[in-house]
Amino acid sequence: MSWVRHNSQSKLPGAHPTPNTRDNLVFLSNSSKNLREWAGADRAILAIVFTDIVGSAAFGREVGDERMDEVRGDHFAHGKHLVEQYQGRLIKTIGDSLMVAFRSVDAALDFARRFLRNPGAPKIQIRAGIHVGSVDVKEDDIFGTNVNLANRVAGAFKGAEIWLSDDAKTDLDRQSPERFSHLKWSPHKVTPGGFPETTFWAMSEPGEAKTQAETYRAFTSKLPAVDSLLIGRDDELKFLDQAWANPKTNIVQIIAPGGTGKTALMDKWYKRHLDESTIFGWSFYSQGTQQDRQTSSDPFFAEILPFFHITIPQGASVWARAEAIAERLRHEKVLLILDGLEPLQESTGDVRDSAMKALLLELRTRNAGMVL
Repeated sequence: MSWVRHNSQSKLPGAHPTPNTRDNLVFLSNSSKNLREWAGADRAILAIVFTDIVGSAAFGREVGDERMDEVRGDHFAHGKHLVEQYQGRLIKTIGDSLMVAFRSVDAALDFARRFLRNPGAPKIQIRAGIHVGSVDVKEDDIFGTNVNLANRVAGAFKGAEIWLSDDAKTDLDRQSPERFSHLKWSPHKVTPGGFPETTFWAMSEPGEAKTQAETYRAFTSKLPAVDSLLIGRDDELKFLDQAWANPKTNIVQIIAPGGTGKTALMDKWYKRHLDESTIFGWSFYSQGTQQDRQTSSDPFFAEILPFFHITIPQGASVWARAEAIAERLRHEKVLLILDGLEPLQESTGDVRDSAMKALLLELRTRNAGMVL
């Protein structure tokens, strides 16, 4: 499987990658350090998060063991991605739960809110409990009373919520990050097992205060259904994460023979980012025979223009359509997924469809999101 990352100086998609295509992409991970090195001491003050899938036993009975294993795998993979994004450390998984550590409560809450909004798999919800305190760091695990109390926070409620211990709430109040100013907190007197009575704090987000993520939309019904089980593609997923995070990356191509899992890789990756941008996905293959493949971009443009509420004069040129969409995508962060572009390409890889070629030329120069 080969990769091409395009910016404003790149050739149009269809060019073959050089052997050094990936050399300037650095994969970010904390996995090179052991937990002791990451924490900085044998005893450290950390914000500890426990997450759990709400109603997992009932859901598992409904979908069956095989499907539940797939859901759990997607959920854990997305959780690991978010942990790395917020510079935390995944300690371990326990059943359907994640045990995670961060260096601050605000980073832990950022992670928990994102994970609550998008748990990485459809039809599941999670809850998260956060506590902060000193822990013993031994090899790649943490131990102590504060770990136990963090677990009690997560176990004190049953719904899809985020709760903080009194210590974590006090620490957060001391920091007073502006991005949390709209959050509402409800105190609950509890006596967690093995601990004296204390206060846990339940977080809520006012309905009128929509987050940016809640304004994003997704059109993915035209993408093909794929087997959700994808194994051994961590490097490729990290490549895409790095490209997505780099504002200079405008277009990424995945180039490989048919049947090698390009669409499955794309499917796995974009579902991790549903709450980060608007997503518009289109496949230029129908899910039928080779003769049924689309040979024109007209159906694509007929769908994407109204999706973005773009109106152009009747009879406008293909370049006018392309420019109207490109202008919108220069100002709105959008992940534009173009699957199976081969029917619109020459055997050399050049795009022969005039409208699609014009759109890619425009987006190659500048766009606020990325084309995959």
